[in-house]
Parts: sequence; structure tokens; C-alpha cells
Amino acid sequence: LNGKKILVLCDDIGSLSELLRFHGAESYGLEYEEFKVLVAHSGLLAENGKPQTQVIEGNIADLFIKDSELAAKLQALGPFDLIFSDFVFNEGSGIEETMELRPEAKTELFQENCRKLLTGNGGQLHLAVDILSAFPKDTLTNISERGTLFIPNISK
Repeated sequence: LNGKKILVLCDDIGSLSELLRFHGAESYGLEYEEFKVLVAHSGLLAENGKPQTQVIEGNIADLFIKDSELAAKLQALGPFDLIFSDFVFNEGSGIEETMELRPEAKTELFQENCRKLLTGNGGQLHLAVDILSAFPKDTLTNISERGTLFIPNISK
């Protein structure tokens, strides 16, 4: 993973982004819950015992909004080779409630914002997807029966 830049959506306390860094990636994690970000930044539960400052506090629903501060912040860190999520776009994950708090959110803007965050050869990997409204219909042909969705960064 040396030299790869990876964004982990809903990274919890930074465990996955920490593991990716251990394997040579420059990774960042996005987490909504302030408490989890504080735990990550404390390093208390980190495998290496160091503060996990790569975890950024932010609401994923802001990626469904045009010109959001979060998208600009992530663009400054990017571009990314991969945007990854696991059980984020899944009923029960809390994303439904988060989206309801953003009446200006539009599902098509999520893909527009993600594409702006990626390198030309980058892609998105979303596991356990069952909330399909977050993705354009033309990408859903890539979804497997287990809910795995890979979207390469292909310009139209």
C-alpha cells in the first residue's frame, strides 16, 4: 500500500486507517461521532498507542451537499486513490437519520463529490450496501449479490 492515499468513511476510532498506515498507505478516516474522534486522537485504544490524528470529525451527509466545508477539507488532503466504506450504506448504520438532518442533501451530489476527491485512476469500494439511493443507477450494475460495490473514477 506504499504511496497510496485512502479515505475511510465512518472510521470509528481510527482502527482501519491506523492499519492501512501500518502497511504504508497515507490514510485518513472520517467519523461523525465526536466521542469516537476524541478516543482516536487520545491514542488510548490504538494498536501502536499513539494519537490517531488522521481521524477527522465530519458528517458523511455533508458529502451529499454541493460545496460543503467537509468536501473542501477532504479535497485539501487528497486526491485519494481509494474511498472505502463498510456497512455505511446499510440499513441500521444510522445514515438514514443523518441524511434526514440535511434537507438540502441530494444523492447525486455524493458521487460528484467523491469523484472530485479521487485521482484519475482511483475508485470507490463500498461493502455491505443495501441503501442503493446513494448511488447513480448506472453504477448499480456493478453491485454483487452480497452488496459489494466498486466504482472506478471514470469521467463521463
